[in-house]
Amino acid sequence: SKTLPIVGNHDVGNMQVWKDAFNMRSMASGIPGISNYQEMPGLESIVYSFEYLNSLFVSLSSDYPALRSVNNSQQAWLQGVLSSSNAVHKFVFIHAPVYFVNSGKGLNAGNSALLKQVLFNNNVDFIFTGDDHLYARSKAVSGSKALRQIVSGGAGAPLYNCPGTQLAETETCIKSFNFETVTVNGNDVSITAFNEGGAQ
Repeated sequence: SKTLPIVGNHDVGNMQVWKDAFNMRSMASGIPGISNYQEMPGLESIVYSFEYLNSLFVSLSSDYPALRSVNNSQQAWLQGVLSSSNAVHKFVFIHAPVYFVNSGKGLNAGNSALLKQVLFNNNVDFIFTGDDHLYARSKAVSGSKALRQIVSGGAGAPLYNCPGTQLAETETCIKSFNFETVTVNGNDVSITAFNEGGAQ
């Protein structure tokens, strides 16, 4: 299997190091079945998309060129990629959460509102994020295809507490190291979360 990483806030000190380490176009070409690989001009190997079978995968940057922000040009590129794809399922990956679990951990509020609209209007199924060191799942966005966010930020760094009172958009929050598997079967998508002991 292959890993195609996304940029986080700890990667942005020297982006040339990132680009030298991860030539995403070359890495993607080594995965059988990937098609329609695209990169955003100026953010090559950082902001990219590809299709695999019936699904579209998009990697965004929430921390470069500016922290906690997906700038207007990146949102315009995303709109073009999402609207031109006929994929049955659309998955977006970004480091900073779009829907807050802990206040202040995520995109800045104005930027987040604009991005939510792009995701909602283009029938994105799931957003996968990190940054908040815990596991959380958002409620399905009313009126959408069933847009949800999965925060999988418990990969080894010290964990954060879930808020004492959950924000309105949060369905579940668990202070735990975690990883997820995603299974696509035709029109159906299932996601299983595991803690560090392998329990679901």
